[in-house]
Formats: sequence, C-alpha cells, structure tokens
Amino acid sequence: MSAVTGTWRKRARRTALPLALLLGPGMACTAFAQNQVTVPGAGHGTASFALQNLFIEEHTVSDGTRNKVGTITTNSVYLNFDYGITDRLAISIGVPYKSSKYVGPRPHDPRTLDDDHGQNFIDDGDFHAGWQDWSVSLRYAWLRGPWMVTPYVQTGTPLRNYTTFGHAAVGTGQWRVEAGVSAGRQFSGAFRNLYFVGGASYTWLEPTDRTVNHGTLTAELGYFISPTLSVHLNLAKQKTFNGFEFPQDFPNQTDDHFFYHDMNLRNDFLNAGIGLEWQVTDRDRLFVNQGKTLHGDNTHILKYTVTLGYSRSF
Repeated sequence: MSAVTGTWRKRARRTALPLALLLGPGMACTAFAQNQVTVPGAGHGTASFALQNLFIEEHTVSDGTRNKVGTITTNSVYLNFDYGITDRLAISIGVPYKSSKYVGPRPHDPRTLDDDHGQNFIDDGDFHAGWQDWSVSLRYAWLRGPWMVTPYVQTGTPLRNYTTFGHAAVGTGQWRVEAGVSAGRQFSGAFRNLYFVGGASYTWLEPTDRTVNHGTLTAELGYFISPTLSVHLNLAKQKTFNGFEFPQDFPNQTDDHFFYHDMNLRNDFLNAGIGLEWQVTDRDRLFVNQGKTLHGDNTHILKYTVTLGYSRSF
C-alpha cells in the first residue's frame, strides 16, 4: 500500500452519499460510485445508511423561469453496502426507500390521459411510500499516486412497478447504465489538510418515446479540521442530451408523449451543498449535508435537501 493510499484510508475513509444525493430525486440512487476514489481493500468494506428530507416549491421551464405550482416533500432512507473484492476492485450495492407528497393546484392525474397505463393517482396531498431502484457498481483503483484515479461502471433498475406519472412519484421507473471516472488527492505541505475529489460520468437511460441520456460533473473540496473531523463543499452539475423542452414540446397534455415527459425532459441543473463528517471511532462515521439548487432548466428546484447518515467499516 502506498503512503498516499494509506493516508486516504485513515483520514478520508468517507462515504460518497452526501455528494451523490445532490444529484437530485431521480439520480441519487445510482450515484454512489461517483466521487469514490478509494477502495476498502480485499475482504473489507462499509455499510451505511442516510436519512434525507427534501423540499421543492418551484419548477422551471426551458428558459430557467421559476414557477410556483405546488410543493413536493420527500423523505428518504438510503442503504448502501461497499465491499472490497481485491485491493483494487470494489463492489457497491444501494437501495433507497422513499416517501413523497405533492400539495398544489396542478396535480398529475392519470385519469386525464388518453391511456392511464394502469397508474394510480398519487398527487392527492398525502405521502406515498415504497422502495425505489436498486443499484450495483464496480470500481477499480487504476492510479494510486498523488492523484488517485478510479473508473467505475454502474447499473440501476426499479425494484418494483411504481407510479411514475405524478409529482409525488418516487422515481421515473427506468433502468440506467452509468460509466464514469473519479479522481482526487489529499494535498501536502502547507495544504496537507485539504483534499479534492471530482467525478465525470455518462448515464444511458431506458428509452421511452425518445432516447434521453445525462452527463454529470461533480466536485468536492474538503478540509480536515482535525484528524477525525472534516468539512466540505460540493457541486453537482447535470447536462441532458436529446431532451424535450417544457412547455413548447408538450402542446397536448393527454397523450403518451406527455405521460413520459418526466423521463424525456432536458433536465439541466447545478446543485451545491456543504457538509460535515466526523470519524467517531476507527470504524464509525457520522455525516451531515445540506444542499440546494443554484440554477436549473426544465427541472425541480431544490429549496433544500438535508441528509444525516452513519457508516460502519469492517
């Protein structure tokens, strides 16, 4: 093991959940591998869970104009397991459970569609809960120099058939495949308490009435206040390829084209967050993170998202 790798494992044995959850309601469950530059070592790993509260009160159209058309509240539990197959190869599995409600004057009602696709009406002001999509990823510690570089592949698929036509939907019901790379380092000398981790990925989504994919960039700049306490700033940027524009591409809001609009919009956003992590013991870690949307087109604007989590290494 190199000195750099050992330093990261001892001082920055962190979970990627806080940054992953900044990618928004539809992406969080499959973003765990992004910004993970270390692997836990053969036979070792981490089990973690996070509780998140998310609140949305604005939506944006294609030019970024914000509109208040009701509120969305989502409470989630994220379960993740990370295990080192070898000293360089790790596998991660994630499962989220979500509960959402919409309150406002413009609910999505499947009964107004030409074909309701067997969907239930869930924008009734009550919480609707259930498991969302499970994900599995493999990442490989390619470079272990001052800069660590870790490519990964990941796939996600719904655990069940859930309602997707609704502001309170827990997800889009699509399988997805993601490929990306993470890179980072802990600096030395006068900046030895500073670290940076960044990631880039491309996600292929299950096609509906159009093939729409996403590219994401994430970055985290952190500082070790002490060997066991660190603070960090996060950014997450998503760019959609081949997406539709709202409202101009949806003149008829009763057909199948509108039924699939949440899957096929050009959903571009920039989210930011700040967080704190505490290595309570050699194996136990607590983390808290707060984030919001700075800018977005055709998307939900996160007024805030608060995440509290715990991880246990073995």
